[in-house]
Order: sequence, then structure tokens, then C-alpha cells
Amino acid sequence: MKQKVTASQLMKMIFANPGGVSCRFSNMLILDTVDLSQLQHPYPLRFANCEFGRDLIIREAQFPQFSLTGESGVYGKLDASHLSISGGDLRLEGGYGWIDLQGAHIRDDLHMEGAIIHRSDRNGCSLHAPNLDIGGNLALGPVGASKRDPESVFKCRGKIDLSDSRIGGSVYLVGAHFNTCGAQAFYGDGMKVGGSLYAYDLVARGQVHIIGATISGSFEFQRAKIYDTGSNSDYSAFVLDRSVIGGSLFCTDRFTCEGPMKAIGCKVSGSAYFEGADLSAMSEGNRGRAALRLDRSVIDGALYLSCRALQVSSEGADSKAVKHVCPRSGLSADRSAQDFRACGEVSLHDMEARREASLNVACICGTEHALGGPRDQQKCLLIADCRGLKTPFLLISGTPQPHSLDRLIDLTSAEVGVLWDEKRVWNSEHNRGVGYASAAVKGMKYNAIHMGDFRLSERLKWISAAASFSRSRDVDDPDVVVYAKGPPAPQAYDQLASAYRAAGFGVQARQILYRKHSDAEKYRIRNLGERAPREPVWRRAWAWLTDLGLWLWGQVQRVSIGFGYLPALAAFWLLILWSIGVWLFWVYFPPAAIVSPGQKAPGAMGVWDHLTFPMKLIIPGLNLTASNWRPSGGGVILGAILTIFGWFLTATVVTAVARVARRQ
Repeated sequence: MKQKVTASQLMKMIFANPGGVSCRFSNMLILDTVDLSQLQHPYPLRFANCEFGRDLIIREAQFPQFSLTGESGVYGKLDASHLSISGGDLRLEGGYGWIDLQGAHIRDDLHMEGAIIHRSDRNGCSLHAPNLDIGGNLALGPVGASKRDPESVFKCRGKIDLSDSRIGGSVYLVGAHFNTCGAQAFYGDGMKVGGSLYAYDLVARGQVHIIGATISGSFEFQRAKIYDTGSNSDYSAFVLDRSVIGGSLFCTDRFTCEGPMKAIGCKVSGSAYFEGADLSAMSEGNRGRAALRLDRSVIDGALYLSCRALQVSSEGADSKAVKHVCPRSGLSADRSAQDFRACGEVSLHDMEARREASLNVACICGTEHALGGPRDQQKCLLIADCRGLKTPFLLISGTPQPHSLDRLIDLTSAEVGVLWDEKRVWNSEHNRGVGYASAAVKGMKYNAIHMGDFRLSERLKWISAAASFSRSRDVDDPDVVVYAKGPPAPQAYDQLASAYRAAGFGVQARQILYRKHSDAEKYRIRNLGERAPREPVWRRAWAWLTDLGLWLWGQVQRVSIGFGYLPALAAFWLLILWSIGVWLFWVYFPPAAIVSPGQKAPGAMGVWDHLTFPMKLIIPGLNLTASNWRPSGGGVILGAILTIFGWFLTATVVTAVARVARRQ
């Protein structure tokens, strides 16, 4: 049975304290509001199993220590704004209406393990603590525990506001439940934490909003669950924009985020782990948006959007010494339990991972974008937006989910040291008849590319599709992103050929460059005159004729010398022309001798003259015969034909070889 006292009686007890270690009160029921504002008390004030029927006001008060422990509680408001705890901890256990700690200063720790906040203020805050200054730890969950303790679960019905707070130690949100009725569950913009932020098993029914925060240690959300309760389509469930994390970012072990997760412009000194993260349970209002956005973030370590990292030994980029290593000890070998899942695209636009980036596309659904323009009624499925991504090692693995639309990984203008893509990403049996998986690689740069289980024909098929995609905005609606299949980008072929040449595959590099010109000619003949679709008729006709002429010239180069990259073709056509000339001049059109006045006519042509005479006509300036001969009769026409084709072939060879030599 608790002793019932009034506020005035309690005040008398506090001031009647003759001195000692502390003022301790237990098993009391205080019936009305207790106002201790601006009180400066020299001894710790402790309440054990005490209940306050209305408000408890300790605004601007000063205590060495203050605690409400056991089954204590404040049915109304605990107003502790600008409270100063100068000698130790502030402990708040039990139940509360709502708590105001704005501007409070606590020398050591703030302990709220097991506290329950039943209501919120008119702004929806259950714990209103902006500009809170704590010298030690903030514990809304058990300190030092990595698993949930049912007896120490912090619960609240409104928002937690820790904006611009300064915490010298770590923040513990282990097992906490934020059952907010509004849009935000945790608001920590601008907060500075000297240690780490631990949120194992956190359950937040509302947005977690931490913009511009500085976390000196790690940022750990293992097994946390964040549920989207926002109503508008621009709502993100988890926001970490412009935050600075001194350690690593862990969103692993079935971390669940029902709604988009944004970490734009973040700086992570360690690595970012998303093994086992599940961003697939998005609400209807967020369908079609990026599930994870790490745009313009800088990660000093590695980014893992897969369950295992594929690492190459220091023997070189083209080394065959490749092994799977688990990036973090203790992870389960069960791949299904550690896969990264996302309902929507993954956006890594202009992100930098300074060690490596690993992307498993097996469980990424992607978002639909227009393919060729909204009027064409065609769509593609964008899995990952990696435009401008910078990393020394990029691993793309997994089999994309079957879908009727073409799936796309945008690598435009990315800068990668080693591109290690698994064959099944592009050439899986599941892709047949249910859409094709491709990449957009215009402007992409890399030093080496995975060649192990790729046949050259498969890599050529990959580059033919990848070099044609380009991203733009629709002219009529700038908010609509359009992926169009345009003319193949020559740089994409040159980059792939450079990687093959650097690995010692010169023949394959020339075949890739041959494919570059071949694909360009195919595109030209399929799109004759499309360069001027809205011009007058005569301009369209001129564009059509120009494209046709360029295509015909390209076909001549392709058939004759393979665009300069297949020199054996030139030798083949020279051999054909020479054989025709030898046969016709020997059998049907014997040449006549050229005799100067006063000279004796030579006899019949010898074998050597028959063999070398056609070469004189085919190759300009080449004369290997002992006597001068000229075509006669019908051989004049034959000689003219051989000379025309010979000069044309020679000019084409010289032009193509000079072009190739200049590029190399």
C-alpha cells in the first residue's frame, strides 16, 4: 500500500532533509502537481516505486543525480527542460504521460530502459529532447546487449525528438518500440554521438529521420524493423541524408524497411553492410520508387548488397585466384537468409566505394521506366542505377527475377577498376522468353573485366545491347525518365577492346572493334533518315540518301577489309583478283608487248610474266616483270576492271590501317 501525500508535504520532506548522501523516497502516491522548477539541491534526489498523479516539473532545476526507478511513474507530463544533472546519471523508469528534456544537461548517462511513454504532446512528441547534452550514454534499451531483453523494452506512443543533441557516449535503442500515430517515429537531425548507435531489434512504426548527424562509431540496425506510415508518395521510411558515420553501417540480419531508404550524401569511414536486408515490403504509395538510395555517398570501405563478397588476390586484376570470403564473421552460410531484397530499384548514382562494391540482383524487383518514350507504350525494368559509380572492384552477381520486361542495370559513366559480372546475370536460362537483362555502359571506364566463363560471342552480344542504351528526360514531361535504344556508343566497344588487349587477347580485341562498326552499320540501315524526322521533305530525302551512301561505304569496308581490323580479308581479295587476272590473261587475253622503235620484239610471255603481270595492274607502282606488257583486245577491259578494284582496295586498306594505327 502506497502512502498518499500532497505536493506541499513532499516539498517539506525534500527541504527538511538535514543532509546526508541523498534524498530518497519510496512507495508514495503524490496526488497533485509537483513543481520543483529552478530548485538547486545539493544532494541526489531518488524516487523508488513512487507515482505522481499529475505533472512533475523540474524545469531548470539542478541536482547531482535524479532517478525515478522501480514502478515509478508520472501520469501527466515530466517537464525537465534545461534540467542540469551535475554529479551522475538521470534515470527515468516506469510510465509517463510525456517527457520534455529540451536543453537538459546530464554529466553522465541517461537511462530509460523499460520506460513506457503513453501519450504525446500536441506536436506528437512523446520524448521532446532537442539540444539535449549528455556526457555519457543514452540508453533507451539495455546497454551492451546485442539481443532484446523483454524486461528492458522502451515503448512510446509518439515521436522521439533528439535533434541537435550532443551525446558523448553511445545511443542504445536495443529492442525499443516506437508506435507513433504520426508520420515520424524518431527525429535525430543534426545529432552528434561520440560513440556508436545501436538499434538491434528496434521496431519503429513511422519514419526514422536522421539528417546531418555525426556518429563517431558504428551505426547498427541489425534485425530492426521500420514500417512506413506516411501517406504521401514522396515519403521515405528511413532517412540518413548527409550523415557522417565514423565506423561501419550495418543493416543486416533481416533488417526490414517498409518504404524507401535514403542515405544521400553520407560519409561512411568503414563499410556498409546490407546482407539479409529486406526492403521489399513497400506500401502502395511508394510503389515504383527506389527502394534504396545511396546517391553521392562516400564509403571508405566496401558496399555489400549481397550475402558474400567476391575478392581478387593481389596478383592482378586478371588473376584466376578468386575466392568467396564472408565479409563479417558469424554470418550464416544460408544464402537465402542473407540475400539483399528490394522492391524497387537500387540507386548508387555518383556513389564512391573505395574498396569494393558487391551487388546481388537476384532479389531486386526494379522499377518500370519508359523505353523509347511514353508514347511508344514500351517499358523496361531498371534494377540498379549505378551512373557515375566509382569503385576499384565491382561485383554483379545473381540471376534477375523473371519478368516480361527487359531488365536494365545502368552503369553509365561509372569508373571501375575491375568489373566482375557473373554470366548468369545476363545469360540465365530464366531470361529466355521473359525479357532480356542488359546494362547501359555509355561512358563507363574500367581497367579489367571478367573473362573466365564468358565466351567471346556472349561478351559481344552483351556489349551490342549495352552500348545502345541511353538515359534522358522526356521532352513533354521532364519528370519522366526515358531509356532509349539509340546508335551504339563507340567508346563502349573501345573500352571493352582495351580491357581484352591489356589482358593479352589482341585477336579478340580486334573482333570487338569489328563488331563496333558492324553494329553501327546495322543501326544506320534500320534507321535511314531518322536524323531529320521533323525537317522538310527535301532535307529528309537528303538525310536518307546520305545515310544510305554511308551504309554502302561501310558494307564495302566490311566485306573488303573488315573495317580495317581483319587484315586477312584484304589478302584474300588480293588473292582472288590476282587469280582471276592470271587465269584470264593467260588463257583468253594474252597481253601484247610494248616495243620501242628500233628494238626487237620479245618472244612469248614466260611463266613469271604471266604470274606477275596482274599484280602490276592491281597494286599501283608494282612491276615485277622483266619486259613491258600491256593488255590487248578484250584484255583492255579486264585490265581496267582489275586496276579500278585494285586501286579501290589499296586505298581502303591504307585508310583503314591509318585509322586503326592512329587510334592505337
